[in-house]
Amino acid sequence: MLFGISFWIFIIASFQAFPSEYDRPLYAGSRPLGMANAYIAVCDDAEASFWNPAGIIQWQGVKISASTQVSNRSKAPVDSKCIAYCYRDTGFAWGNKIALRVNGETPDFNYYSIAYKLNPFFAAGVSLKFKRRHPCEYYQFFGYKTSYDLGLLWKSESGRSSGILIQNLADKKQLVDVITFGLANEWSSFFGRQDRVLLSMDVSIFPERHRLLEPHIGWEWKPNSILSIRAGLSELDLTIGLGLNLSRIRVDYAWISDKNRSFLSASVFL
Repeated sequence: MLFGISFWIFIIASFQAFPSEYDRPLYAGSRPLGMANAYIAVCDDAEASFWNPAGIIQWQGVKISASTQVSNRSKAPVDSKCIAYCYRDTGFAWGNKIALRVNGETPDFNYYSIAYKLNPFFAAGVSLKFKRRHPCEYYQFFGYKTSYDLGLLWKSESGRSSGILIQNLADKKQLVDVITFGLANEWSSFFGRQDRVLLSMDVSIFPERHRLLEPHIGWEWKPNSILSIRAGLSELDLTIGLGLNLSRIRVDYAWISDKNRSFLSASVFL
């Protein structure tokens, strides 16, 4: 048994990903990062464009969000911004994720997403992703490399949810490069009616690579309508987070032990 555990730890630790260099959702948004990047089955804000486009239908109106890396920006900082709109059963979103000062081409991706609610419990969404050139003398609405995300989301009235994200990556040649499965469950604890606990878990599989899986498990506690406390384990990296909900504005902070990086983001609901 001990050998088996050691083997899986070796597998996970030996194939570290480079999320800032690919059009994957990791490091997009401080709330997801505070929950250890376990967000496929949650995605109830504008960052759904990055995490699971099917999640865009979870509200009505407009949500705007921006995130920036606030520490260790001397090497490969990651920034993102997005806006999403939903009316009745249809949602649309635009997002941009960029990593600066990495070796080779600058990882700069524009996302264009659409989602549709198939019934009260199930939704589907798709994102087209365009990698942009650097340097460039004109604004790039699209780009020179195209890839896609396909997302599915199921939510029950009891607080349970599950999601699937199927990804094709711009710098890869396979039709499907990553498949991520997500589970989440939210419930009230014994502290009061407003007290909420959310537990989520994502597992990514790489069909065309030797890496077997990539696990993420996150936790969020809302003791009241204002404060959120988060923690988790993103592969072998510890994450912690804090959120403040102020009417239609939410401010989030996240820290990850990977290179001791911290992020700050703000979200606005209109």
